[in-house]
Amino acid sequence: NRLETGRLTNPLEIRGVVFEMKSYLANNGYPYAVVTYTLDTLGAGSAAPVSFSVESDSLVHFGSVKIEGSVKFPEYCARRELKINEGSVYRRDDILNSQRRLFESGYYSTFQLRQSPQSADRLRPDFSLSLTERKPAAITVRTGAGQSTVRDLEWTASAGYLRRNFLGSRRYDVSASYGFGLGKDSRLITHSYRLSFTEPWLFDRRVPLTISTTWDPTLRDPVQDFKRTALSVSALTSSNFGQTMRATLGFEYVGVKLTELTGLIADSLGGTTSSASRRKLSFTFRRDSRDSIFVPRRGSLTRINIQYYGGILGGDGNFVKIQPEWSSYQVIWPGWIS
Repeated sequence: NRLETGRLTNPLEIRGVVFEMKSYLANNGYPYAVVTYTLDTLGAGSAAPVSFSVESDSLVHFGSVKIEGSVKFPEYCARRELKINEGSVYRRDDILNSQRRLFESGYYSTFQLRQSPQSADRLRPDFSLSLTERKPAAITVRTGAGQSTVRDLEWTASAGYLRRNFLGSRRYDVSASYGFGLGKDSRLITHSYRLSFTEPWLFDRRVPLTISTTWDPTLRDPVQDFKRTALSVSALTSSNFGQTMRATLGFEYVGVKLTELTGLIADSLGGTTSSASRRKLSFTFRRDSRDSIFVPRRGSLTRINIQYYGGILGGDGNFVKIQPEWSSYQVIWPGWIS
């Protein structure tokens, strides 16, 4: 569809069409296809006819896949990410998607997926996958200082431990963070502890589920004269639909308890102690058909986020928040994109 009668001849564009033809054939079982073209610039008039010659060769099917370098993680961590199934029709996109999924899994730093040189049958080629695994455990330490909304100078510090091969391929991480207000009233103003567990394949499907809980122990509020305790629990799962669409579903519970209330706050809340909770169900849909995430020249980005608070979920606060976003990109002049 890129070539139109009457437009100026562009050999680079013709070669691009040849590449697209070969890609189309390679994604339908014909990776050995040969596409050539001739451009007749000696014809009558100002028109230059273009002729394409396509030799598809034979239909090809995938062979077996041999995996090397799987030591710290079970071999199924890599094999389940592969879109290559023995006996299925050869598709180049299946190879590219397998590489993308291997990267997204987070288990491997580098990998090579290529046709095995020992493959004897050209119509049923075998593949080899060489892996370089990431370390199964990691420790993270962060610290910094700056101005916050409640202190002219606040120093924060956090530490965390991550395990990627827990019970095979599951992941968990624990972390603790602290914030200290420095100056005239130097003291601990925030501290929080978090535990998270991720099941990357839920019910043998590539639908990761992350369950996490965060606890903020009792601590005097940095501004108001009362103590605050908070606990939150959340669950989040997501799924990809092709290469452009992604849906995310989540639930979150947040409970807060205030103690040692005094003055107007105690009068408005009806006592020296008060508790509140909020329950939220959220859904996000995202579709990204842009040709580039850095300098998009065509395509669109659509995102819809729906948050449902309270209602049948209970808790304090009952409302619905809907936030849609949409943008489209188009070249309107060389160097100008709307």
